[in-house]
Amino acid sequence: MYYPGNGDAKQSIAFAEILFQYVALRWCVSRRKIVLNIEFSHRIRYIILASILAAGLVLSLHMLWTAYKTNGGFGFPLDDAWIHLQFAKNLHDYGAFSYYKNEMTTAGSTSPLYTFLLALGFFLISHELILSYILGIVSLLAAGMALYLIALQIFDDNSFLAFGAALLLMLESRMHWMALAGMETTLFTALLLVVLYFFYEKKPLPFGICSGLLLWARPDAVILYGVIAISLMYEVKWVKHPVGKKQKTSDPGVQTSWIKKSYPYFLSLITAYAVLNLYLSGSLLPNTYAAKLKYYADGGENFPAEVLAFLTDGHFLIPSMLAAVSLIGIGWKIFKRQSTLLLIPALWSLFLFLAYWKNLPKLYQNGRYLIPLLPTFLLLSMDGLQIILGLAKKQFSVLKVPRTAAFVQGMFILLLAGSFCWKAVEQEKTYAMYCKHISDRQVKTARWIADNISEHAIIATHDIGAIAYYSGRRVVDMVGLVSPAMIDNIGSFNGLMKFLIHSQATHVATLKNWFEIVNVNPLFTTEPGQVEVMGVFPFDPLRTHFTPQDAMRLNDLGERYLASGSFTTAAQIFRQSFQLDPQSARTEYLLAKSALLLGDTAAARRLFDIVLQIQHDYPGIPGGFAHLGKENP
Repeated sequence: MYYPGNGDAKQSIAFAEILFQYVALRWCVSRRKIVLNIEFSHRIRYIILASILAAGLVLSLHMLWTAYKTNGGFGFPLDDAWIHLQFAKNLHDYGAFSYYKNEMTTAGSTSPLYTFLLALGFFLISHELILSYILGIVSLLAAGMALYLIALQIFDDNSFLAFGAALLLMLESRMHWMALAGMETTLFTALLLVVLYFFYEKKPLPFGICSGLLLWARPDAVILYGVIAISLMYEVKWVKHPVGKKQKTSDPGVQTSWIKKSYPYFLSLITAYAVLNLYLSGSLLPNTYAAKLKYYADGGENFPAEVLAFLTDGHFLIPSMLAAVSLIGIGWKIFKRQSTLLLIPALWSLFLFLAYWKNLPKLYQNGRYLIPLLPTFLLLSMDGLQIILGLAKKQFSVLKVPRTAAFVQGMFILLLAGSFCWKAVEQEKTYAMYCKHISDRQVKTARWIADNISEHAIIATHDIGAIAYYSGRRVVDMVGLVSPAMIDNIGSFNGLMKFLIHSQATHVATLKNWFEIVNVNPLFTTEPGQVEVMGVFPFDPLRTHFTPQDAMRLNDLGERYLASGSFTTAAQIFRQSFQLDPQSARTEYLLAKSALLLGDTAAARRLFDIVLQIQHDYPGIPGGFAHLGKENP
């Protein structure tokens, strides 16, 4: 420490500054006016924010490089990514919002905005995967910047909490996974945060435009519209403002006149969205919305437990605990009729969960549908941290010193960041595995179709992305995403057969565990030892047969018992399968095989004859007749 009189004038000035800071600190502490904040210059803030965004960029590129190096090429972890690309390519090439050249116009893209951006991107970049990666990563970085700006508003310019929220988002592995998945999710998340930023800033023009565009990014936008409306009603009708004092103009919703100025831009965009869908498919929302709701309508009993695991997964456990603290604090403010900027993040997280629980209770593909609640959840986490530190101040006087409190905040956030970063590195292998999974099945099948099947063929499939994009063939969608005529038939094999006949399908390409096809032999299959096997079959309305899922599972189970030598148990299981589906050549063959292994040759002969009546070219028949000493007719 420097003392006056022992050096030059600079030392005296330094001592005076320290003395002033000490006196000011004591004065603030005595009046309890200390806030947990250390001011940064604008230049330092820009440098820190740029470093955080750079960390996110590096993690995304490293995940991408790891997958490329592992698999020997680029890929996507989801087949749906090529749906957007197929629409975008046809929009770019033919000027039509069509799924096959300019001959299949349909509202089959969940995100027209994402499709339009991809179509524009094709004017600059011809490589479809790299184009998608760029758009995803840029959206991720935009989300990080928007979250930082929102956090500054919510936490009264507390840079540590704002940097913390942005840093954890940039290190969250599931955000990188989605940014590199070729999907609209990251774009929607970024735009959602931009909407919230302009709402808090009360900027009617950008708020109206971005709010309208949000619906073009995903139909989930309607949930945010409802949340904002509730927030405004809460501020106006419920919050108890001090009597005789002016209302704080910084509280959104207290004065709502500004939002009315956004209506023309907002209403114009959502009207245009509805008109587009009505023109393309005759509905207000894309086909994909109705198709997904119909296909995934059943179940949901385990959805809350799955979401809980999603939000408490390893590295996210502590942020979730902090978010729980924040929710308690928000509940207390609601009870006390106080204003809170965190009402929107809390309600968005809650209502998004409830909407999917009711309509689409499936948490799959790394929780892609709930990814947009992660940023708002991190805001709640930072608020929980602030609440805990505020309570700790009452017990530990050292935390009343701003620099000490800031140091504790910073170290805690860095520890969380370390766990997030570790998880992100771990997830790189998972991302690479998913990319390989899709490349070895859907992409491989698509390229085989392109090389071996007539260009006039019509391919029916449930995974329409890569097959449509790389095969260049017209496809009909067995789950209705781009074929709305199929939606009413979802869940009915009879309806599916009628749909395929009406669509003049010539071939069917399916994953066995989704739609098992029997009574016809495949023209092509991926590796049979894989977890999922995709095959291409000729479509013959008189022979092609779809096996019910329960019967397929029983047959798979029975085959495992056969392999283990439990022939009697296997035969019993095959009989159960036969009761569910008596028209399957596979089931008859397995019954015959189990009878043969049990020594009942008469039953085996009879059952093998039935197999030949159903399918004359069943591949296992020659071996079965050889065991019986009988020639295959």
